[in-house]
Amino acid sequence: MWGQSSSHIAPYQWLLRAIGSYLDREGAARVQVMELSGKFAVRYEAGGDQSASRMVELSYDELLIFRTRLETARAARKSREEQIGPYQDFLRALGFELEQAGAYFILLDEVDDDFLITYQYLRPTQGYQPYKHLSVINRNAREDLLQSAYSRRQTQKSRFSLLGRK
Repeated sequence: MWGQSSSHIAPYQWLLRAIGSYLDREGAARVQVMELSGKFAVRYEAGGDQSASRMVELSYDELLIFRTRLETARAARKSREEQIGPYQDFLRALGFELEQAGAYFILLDEVDDDFLITYQYLRPTQGYQPYKHLSVINRNAREDLLQSAYSRRQTQKSRFSLLGRK
């Protein structure tokens, strides 16, 4: 669904992309992301050192500020042909899918090459009661998710070029 703070509403793809960028900068591995009220708790191993476990809490507002910085960096990156890291790309694509599922209170845990994800969602046809969902996203599913995201972006770029925007 949507992450909310007192003054903002933000799609998961924005929030998770910002978390992913942070994780990429930190050289993170074995990531865990848990949505709390108004923020995310993020635990990870830094720089590939299994003994260097870190935890940080990032509020929705902090992530939205970080998103603005990412957009500025993205414009510069296009001209320098730089690559973005694996967490930023994957978490943004996953965020889009979570929005489509009406997810909220997400929990993501990286285990070896897979990601375990749980979240809650509402079923309007069944009295708006919360339900839990659990999935394991393996490497193949992750590649499919990313390919779907890349295809969406290309379609979006095509529409913008038809409208005179690039």
